[in-house]
Amino acid sequence: MTPSRVMNTKFRRIPCELVGLLLCLGGCATVESSSYLERHYLLNQEQVKTVGLPLIEWEYGTVRQTQLGKNGDTTISKDGIRKELLYKGTVKGILTLIYREYAIHADIAFLREPFSYEVQYDLSESKMIAFQDFRIKISIANQEEIRYSIVSEPTDFR
Repeated sequence: MTPSRVMNTKFRRIPCELVGLLLCLGGCATVESSSYLERHYLLNQEQVKTVGLPLIEWEYGTVRQTQLGKNGDTTISKDGIRKELLYKGTVKGILTLIYREYAIHADIAFLREPFSYEVQYDLSESKMIAFQDFRIKISIANQEEIRYSIVSEPTDFR
């Protein structure tokens, strides 16, 4: 046999096995996917958080639901991005927040290193701050806690 005939012979066998596998998967598993957006904050309500807690958390991506067989188990998994804005504290009127972004793959969140940074706002200039299309009104901010209201969110969240 020449090498090309061996390859052809193996190639002829593989599709039969694959066809059987694909037929089983086609009848044995159902997969549905859809987009999702989860908000973990309240609009237009004063909130109090201590240092280290998130002021705003939100998550978006794709959720997949897989059912094995007609009466089989159903599994749900998410892939997406989780974002949070944490309160770090206030020193001499300078409010410090930490922004973090996580990649979510199969329900496990991984911190994306380039997507973690600190932002600062001078509260002597204004008690209204903006971050990624969020508008936040600060009532009180000190080394222990922050009192704030989220006045508006990004328009694509509505």
